Amino acid sequence: NEIRAATPGANLLLMVGDTTQGSAEVLFTRGNAIMPPLNAMGIDAFTTGNWDFQYGPVVYRNRFAGENLPVPPAVTASTGPEGVIKANFPTLAINLYNDRPGTPTDGQRVHQPYIIKQVNGLKVAIIGITSDNIPAQSDVFNMTFRFTNGYNELPVIVKEVRELGADVVVVMSELGLAKDIQISRETKGIDVMLSAHTHEITKTAII
Repeated sequence: NEIRAATPGANLLLMVGDTTQGSAEVLFTRGNAIMPPLNAMGIDAFTTGNWDFQYGPVVYRNRFAGENLPVPPAVTASTGPEGVIKANFPTLAINLYNDRPGTPTDGQRVHQPYIIKQVNGLKVAIIGITSDNIPAQSDVFNMTFRFTNGYNELPVIVKEVRELGADVVVVMSELGLAKDIQISRETKGIDVMLSAHTHEITKTAII
């Protein structure tokens, strides 16, 4: 709030991954404990990480994809009568697809790939890439989902947002630092890459 008051119309709050895991309170409420403070922060855009999938596809889809799937009794027992608390901020991912054979959404993206925000007179495009290592974790994490590494999709999306007039292109990625450095070298048109997943501390920007 202090930053927003000091720079009205000239700031963005972006968040990348692994937010609904990491403490007992969050674990035993299947992520609900952290959602009210996150929803109060006015987040402009979010990209999920691998641990945001750990409660299974029903919780994930209800929380981040705006769906209203029936919540199993075992989930309700820990989330409480309110069920799954939904995110009130947009979740972005160019590389997460529905794997729901025989349904209208099969093969479609689960999330919107980007948003464009007006910031201090500039058009800022924000693109999301979620983690690509979920299939290597528990099977329950990736049921009904298909993941790619985003390498093929990103140049197409960057070109699209530039054609829409984006002055600045920001990519939020949960691929990890090594992959993010490589993809930013190989993809023209990215101005800022925000990297998460592999927990390196980078005290200054990597140019």
